[in-house]
Amino acid sequence: MRNNDIPKLHQLHVKSLNCLNNPEATIADLLSCLYDLNVEELRIFQMCMKLGRFNLDEIAEMAAKDRTTIHRILQKLVSAGLVTKEFGSIPRGGRISVFEAMPLSVIKMQIRDRMRNLEENVSRILESL
Repeated sequence: MRNNDIPKLHQLHVKSLNCLNNPEATIADLLSCLYDLNVEELRIFQMCMKLGRFNLDEIAEMAAKDRTTIHRILQKLVSAGLVTKEFGSIPRGGRISVFEAMPLSVIKMQIRDRMRNLEENVSRILESL
């Protein structure tokens, strides 16, 4: 196989994987790499971990960000399995979205599963060369 036969990799993912080779890599580096989170998304996730159960307005105020931005970030965190979303009732009637970060034990298990899948995929790719 010639070098020009190898598809170009997305530069962001290459950087993310390289940061895990750093002996000083942190949990933020790991989450950034495995869940494709940027600095702002990581900051919001840290807030989610501290808040316990919260609604959109509470975290938007704490983060000093508009509701639309926070909603987009929370949707990404929910899709990634890092945060859950439920619907709660409002005393005056109606419903409100209630969010909560997944327990650390669950996140650790997810990370281990993702790392196992990554290793299997890398092995498969290398075998196909």
